[in-house]
Amino acid sequence: MPSLITPIQSPASILYSAYANITSPKERDVILGKVCSIEIYGVTKEGLSLKYTLPIQGKLSGLTTFKPLRRNSSKKKSYGLLDWLLFITEDGACCVVTYQDNSFVHFQDIGLDFEGRNLVSSGTLITVDHSRSYLAIHAYQGYVKLYKMHNRLTEELKNPASLDSSKMEPLFHSIINHNMEFLHLIDMKFVAGIEPSCLAVVTKETDNSHHFSVLSLQPNPPKLIKKSPPEQLDYECAFIIPLMIENPPGVLAVSHKSITYFNLRDLDQPESKSFPLVSSDEPFTAYTSIDESRLLLGTQSGDLYLLVLHFDSGKLTSLDLHFMGKTVPATSLLHLSSNYFFASSHFAHSILFQVDLQAKQVVPVQEIKNIAPITDVLPLTEDESSNAFILGSGGFDTGCLKKVKRGKGVDVIAEFSTGEYIQKIWHLEENILAVSTFNSTRVFKIEQDDGSVTEVGEYNSNLLQDVSSLDLGYLNSQIYQVTSSAIISLYNGNTFQRYGSTFNFAVFSGDFILACMDSAKIVVFDNSLNMVSQKEMASEVSCITGFGGKYCAVGFWNDSRVLVLQCSDLAEVCSISIGSNVLVRSLKMKIFDTSQKLYIFMGLADGNVLVYSSLSETSEFVKETNVVCGTSPVSIFDLDHSLLVISSRPSLLEIKEGIVKTTSLNTTSIVYGVPLDHSYYGNDLLVFSSKEAIKIASISNYTTVGIQEKFMNEVVFKLESMPLAPNIILASTVRREETRLVGNLKLFDSFSLEVLDEFQLRDNETAQAIISINSETIGFSGFAIGTCIENGLHDDSQAKGRIILLNLDNSTLKLQFQNELLLPGTVYDMTFSGPEFTVPTTQFLAAINDHIKAIEISRSDVEEKFSLKLMELPKEHKCTTYAVALSSYGDRVVMGDLLRGASYGTFETSTGIANVIREASGVLPTSGVELINGDEFLVGDINGTLKKVNIKDSKPKDISMVFNFASGINRLRRINQISWNFKGFELYPDSLIATVSGGLYFHASIPKPLFDKLIAIQHKISGALPALNVQPNDAQTAYER
Repeated sequence: MPSLITPIQSPASILYSAYANITSPKERDVILGKVCSIEIYGVTKEGLSLKYTLPIQGKLSGLTTFKPLRRNSSKKKSYGLLDWLLFITEDGACCVVTYQDNSFVHFQDIGLDFEGRNLVSSGTLITVDHSRSYLAIHAYQGYVKLYKMHNRLTEELKNPASLDSSKMEPLFHSIINHNMEFLHLIDMKFVAGIEPSCLAVVTKETDNSHHFSVLSLQPNPPKLIKKSPPEQLDYECAFIIPLMIENPPGVLAVSHKSITYFNLRDLDQPESKSFPLVSSDEPFTAYTSIDESRLLLGTQSGDLYLLVLHFDSGKLTSLDLHFMGKTVPATSLLHLSSNYFFASSHFAHSILFQVDLQAKQVVPVQEIKNIAPITDVLPLTEDESSNAFILGSGGFDTGCLKKVKRGKGVDVIAEFSTGEYIQKIWHLEENILAVSTFNSTRVFKIEQDDGSVTEVGEYNSNLLQDVSSLDLGYLNSQIYQVTSSAIISLYNGNTFQRYGSTFNFAVFSGDFILACMDSAKIVVFDNSLNMVSQKEMASEVSCITGFGGKYCAVGFWNDSRVLVLQCSDLAEVCSISIGSNVLVRSLKMKIFDTSQKLYIFMGLADGNVLVYSSLSETSEFVKETNVVCGTSPVSIFDLDHSLLVISSRPSLLEIKEGIVKTTSLNTTSIVYGVPLDHSYYGNDLLVFSSKEAIKIASISNYTTVGIQEKFMNEVVFKLESMPLAPNIILASTVRREETRLVGNLKLFDSFSLEVLDEFQLRDNETAQAIISINSETIGFSGFAIGTCIENGLHDDSQAKGRIILLNLDNSTLKLQFQNELLLPGTVYDMTFSGPEFTVPTTQFLAAINDHIKAIEISRSDVEEKFSLKLMELPKEHKCTTYAVALSSYGDRVVMGDLLRGASYGTFETSTGIANVIREASGVLPTSGVELINGDEFLVGDINGTLKKVNIKDSKPKDISMVFNFASGINRLRRINQISWNFKGFELYPDSLIATVSGGLYFHASIPKPLFDKLIAIQHKISGALPALNVQPNDAQTAYER
């Protein structure tokens, strides 16, 4: 079957950043280059605000900004008002993007001709000289290419949108392709204040030493000349910093142990001086200039330093390095204004922060979330519909456990302010909204022609507008208003009013108005406002709801019961006891389309929603489930096909196939909501109030609605859950202590992310694989852990790995050591050799170095311990290199070979691993395999290639799907509890895919008719939209949603 790959979380790792006048000549923007997109943020008083997202087909390899040089008719140089954006992708494509008239103009054919070259693995180096005349690019190994801005008249560049957006006369003219003689280029920068232009470069030699040299541009004929012999640096250089002082011109070569100053007044004999550093032991990764004598430097652990330069007659004589505080491991630093800075990161969140230079203090202002790099991913089963995932994320200094909660987006289409705090809102007619504030009831009209909203001065002469309303609704096509003192018919002005009594709240149900009067009395009115029935309650009423004029449910402030009554005479149908100290704050009765049950939803004060149901009018209500919707009191609103539940976070609640499903929303501002059907805005809309504003919004696709984090300052390497205790997670972690690695096993609660227990591994031992085991046959419930012992690699007499058996005590939630199996190699992965682990099993398979071994667990008679042993098999499988991944499905097993793709076969205890077929899938090097069913498996590599292989009837088949991600695949994991309806088809994703750059994806096999529809849509979009570097999906093997 064809494949659908849909993102759960788009890659958020930031590789490049810039600060330039992209969209306005007066205000600069922050440009963030992510793995496969470019984001442009405006700088406001509140922080950074996302303005545009530009998707890229491919992985971003380099990014810079420049002001294009223009020459007018008098041949005078001038610069454009806006900066242009230049980026390069890993496949060698280079594009320029400029902004005009509220849209972007995209040029592909700009004269940069290095497609198909062997790109450098460390990324592309791009530098623009200070005169904006030259551009130097190190995009493929061994060469630096120099381009000159076209010297023709470029007056038309004032209006780039007038040119052909797909092709224009090249902006850049290639003048030099300089051979670096196979040297590894560390950094290169143009030097200010030197004519003709020259490049300062740092290279790494074959002996790993770093050397500094200067390449000068000679114009006739154009070539780069090395002006002086390369000078060896004392330490490994991180980057070059051109100094802002141009007389004399100079640069700094920065390492973690020293900073070397080069005075370039005389290029043939540059002066150098090295300044040792004693404050920092961490490699520097980024810098930004504050002014000509002050810079900020960031390290790989997130330390921030202020570098102060002291000059005498333009020459650097001394420098000081001051520790300022902690930020994030920065891939780049930007100085925005005054003491505000931005640090982008690949291994952590990127942050906007403020630096107090006097107090030497760093104050975070705003975070841009990032979950890269993902080391492992685990779907949570605590709520099947919540789409929640636990991730291992970050590096040694930024490692953490992250819980990513998925939900639906709320896209605001229009909004307007009432000037008063809103209590309630009603949709009375297609174009009429009514709003109740603290002291008034106001009416607004949605205009049919343009969707704008205007206030109606006098909607109805009988409407009381100078008081707040408890409810507005229809009985027999007539509108009634309920206030604290009266019920009024807007049709004829009839009014019910009882002096000395107060209405607390009311609801409309069928042919009745149900109201609470004087805190503890329930009264029922018909459409003539005759009191049909009344009943005094034993406790004060907290809420009431009705269903079709037949039943009503009543909750109380101080009584842990809910009464179900008949509307006509308030006769008691049943009393539902919901437990002691459980207080109901809101109620809703509803029958969903897919069920014949009548449901009662009870919103509690603690953020939970209790769900009860009844199959018939005569049966009692029984408890279905308890849904955690937040931590604050719950309000419930009917949205036709679902319920809007508002607690600390709003969510949607619905019943599908008898199962209660909740979906969080990505906003916290909803106070009161109602559905809206309107011809101008379309159907299935939501009108909600937020303080003084009325907002009209649509419910969009799934998105991230919250990230819960547990920072640990160590790498979270592997994750596994316990099927019978889904809120229990075991994680393997690794941290560095001087020259050794320290491995741990930590037991977590998935709700709070709190550590429940720990198990310390040996020195330099790390856990490479974890499987959970629940065997009724031998009475074992716990985990098996496969490890690697680093110090064992150098001594054949020592174990190089082991399998550890840990029992989980369900009463204390503690880990108990049971046994271990010492092994001569590393355990890279483990899998069960039979059906899913929800059925009894006592054996599993382990990938140990290049062999696949079977391990047996049995109960020992001694102290009721459990033992481990290697099983003797008639046939064992040996991989060509290393067996780095395993997956099984029934008796099928797939083995990932590090450098030889994957092999697959069958496993039986009596025969061992048999019928092995090596699939020449060409995936190198392999990072993961996963059997998605008995006939197909996925195999991924660290370059980001995912392939689906058909193995039906144990015969090699053609690869049925190939898909390339923008970064390496770190984890493939089979799933089976999530489903969603897409284009009328019920889809069941079979696998999770996690990438190094923070991308998280579903893979689903889809029917061919759906695939044909999606491919047609994709081709139409690709042809109609000028997306950046877009390429059609000609292979038609996978559709990316």
